[in-house]
Parts: sequence; structure tokens; C-alpha cells
Amino acid sequence: MIAAKKKPPAIALREADFLDADSIAAIHAAGWHRCYAGFLPASAIEARDEHWRREAWRRKLARERRGQYTFVVEVADRVVGFASGGPVRPHEGPIEGAPNAPQAPGVFAPQAFGITAPPRGSGPAVSAAEIYSVYMAPDWQRRGWGRRLVKALAARLAADGAGRLLLWCFEDNPNRSFFARIGGEIIASGQVLMADCRPRETAYGWADIRGLIEACGRGANGE
Repeated sequence: MIAAKKKPPAIALREADFLDADSIAAIHAAGWHRCYAGFLPASAIEARDEHWRREAWRRKLARERRGQYTFVVEVADRVVGFASGGPVRPHEGPIEGAPNAPQAPGVFAPQAFGITAPPRGSGPAVSAAEIYSVYMAPDWQRRGWGRRLVKALAARLAADGAGRLLLWCFEDNPNRSFFARIGGEIIASGQVLMADCRPRETAYGWADIRGLIEACGRGANGE
């Protein structure tokens, strides 16, 4: 008797709700341990453990602020990744412009993304939004779902009127090359002020959010 072929698990990409808070927190906390233990002090990681993340995500998803969104990838009722974003947040620390700005520096200047105040008389700014976080469970990385998450989030932010997009990540993040592969340009660097350390951060920017959406669609089958 020939055994029946197993069906692949059902996969869904959707907006998160309150019931996803604990699953998101587990992925978020595990991501910090896995990716940042080599350069952040243990105290910084332990202070943001799964319990802390669980409370933070419950508060966030109980009353998601206007213009803020969180998307999840769910496989057979298990959340395996998430991405969140919304309006540009004030950066808690000193900021420097990128030392090697790409062509058209004005387009990629920090003030064009709302990181710093624009100079007087510079004309109306293009509305910018920010990706706050993107994390995937290790067994679901490099399958294209990170790109799909970013694409879904960027499309939602674009529908709200965002024309540019930025993302801050730790300078020593071992996975930061992902953002360059989907078209991000380094637009600024700085320090984030944490209670027990001052890690360096790098800001990636997309001057046209539509280009990011297209880039994520092109490579969604293997990364």
C-alpha cells in the first residue's frame, strides 16, 4: 500500500492581533539572544527577555497606535516571523550623516527621512515611515518569508501615504546585509542610549518605497 503524500503545512501572512503577542515575544527575545550576544552585554539582553517582551507586545497589540502595523507569518498555527513599522520615531542618541552618501545626497540625507529636522526653506518633505523590527525563527530563515513580510508591511505603509522608508539596526547585526540586498542605502549612523551600553546603529533608507516593494517581490523565493 502506497502511503499518502503529506500535504505541506498551511502558511499565512496576515496582520497580527492580540493573541499573537506571546508568540511574537518569543521570537523577538530569541532573536536578541541569537544575533546580539556577541556584542551586547548579557545584562542588556537579559533585561529584554521573553517575559519583558511578552508584556511589551501585549501592550502594543492591545492598542496599536494609528499608522502602526505588525504582520506575522503563521505556519500550521505557529507564528514563525514578524515585522512591525509605522511613523518615524525619535532616535534616542546622537546621529551622524552617512560618510559615503549615494548619488543625489539630498535624496538620501537623514532629514529627508524625518530622522533630523529639515533645513528651513527646503520645501515640502516626502512622507517617511519606519520599519521597527523584522525577525524570523531560525528554521524559517532564507525561505523568502522575510522579504514577504517586509513587502506586506511596506505596501501597507505606502497605502497610508509613505513615500520613503527607513530602518535602524545595530551596526554589528550579523544579518544586516539583508537590508542592502533589498535595496537599502546607508543614510546615517548613530548610537542608541541604553541603560547599560551605547551600541552603534546604522540607518538604511529607501528613497522610493515602491522600489523596496518591487525588490522584495523579486527575491521572495529564497531569502
